[in-house]
Amino acid sequence: MSILNLKEISKESLDLVFNPSGWLIDVSEFYKAVADIIIPRSEYSYTEECKKKADAIAKEINGISLVSGTDLSSSDVPEGSLAYYRVAGLVRADYPWDWYFSSKRMEKELRSAEANPNIAAHFIHISSGGGEAWYLDRLFATLSSLDKPIFAHVEKVCASAAYYIGCTAQRITVETPNCTIGSIGVMCQFTNMKGLYEKLGIKDVQLYADGSDLKNKKILDALYNEKPEEFIKKELNPLRDQFVNAVRSARPSLAELKDDHPALRGEDYRAEEALQVGLVDEILSLEDALSQAHKGGQEYLNTISARNKALTFLPR
Repeated sequence: MSILNLKEISKESLDLVFNPSGWLIDVSEFYKAVADIIIPRSEYSYTEECKKKADAIAKEINGISLVSGTDLSSSDVPEGSLAYYRVAGLVRADYPWDWYFSSKRMEKELRSAEANPNIAAHFIHISSGGGEAWYLDRLFATLSSLDKPIFAHVEKVCASAAYYIGCTAQRITVETPNCTIGSIGVMCQFTNMKGLYEKLGIKDVQLYADGSDLKNKKILDALYNEKPEEFIKKELNPLRDQFVNAVRSARPSLAELKDDHPALRGEDYRAEEALQVGLVDEILSLEDALSQAHKGGQEYLNTISARNKALTFLPR
């Protein structure tokens, strides 16, 4: 473990924090400026790891080309390839250093693959218990707008935010009966340190300008005053309703469930139960799931080819 040497911090870096106007407001710019000083440099790249995963899988399965990351926009990939996306670990909207999965990055990759005529279908490989709600509505909308077929395969777990992503697939398969599926709902967690601070003699002082009495009120009432009702009503409930409406629109089997069904209230299931509820379509190996996706992609390309040929015979 290395120790930060304050002497290595340049005057220019400090000027970003202490400038003539006071404290820096744009925190993200400060993070970027001092990242190489405060955060240990890492060559790890989530995008590159996904490409390595796709290459490793493709080597074991003959006749199927998997394309990932920056290669999704390449015209050199074989015709009929599958676009491969890895949704693993914590779901977040954005990670500036490409260390983890990012909803924004996936959206860009989806658009690249959709525009590439050599890519026949999208394949989402999921092993995630969920994460950040923000931006999932945008990613869901993009996934729902795609013309090329989408296939999702679950390894271990597909829950909460990960299911929000996976439910857009025309077909969802799971690796084994022991996979965990579901957790359709919204929650957040805070840690109230007030009691500990008081014991340590630390006082939390917050000052608000006149006319700012509602600023942070919902969150502070939930955190300190044991009055979470407004925060739940105005912040969490809309996200939950959006989530439920999304999965119901994507999965006809879920649209048929009653509003108070456990699957729509956050319950999670083992794969066999999830199959009965309609959360997934089949328990299948990764190899067979990829074969299904490849077949579906070829059928899509054949349909497009037939349509284009038919259009050439129309009178002009």
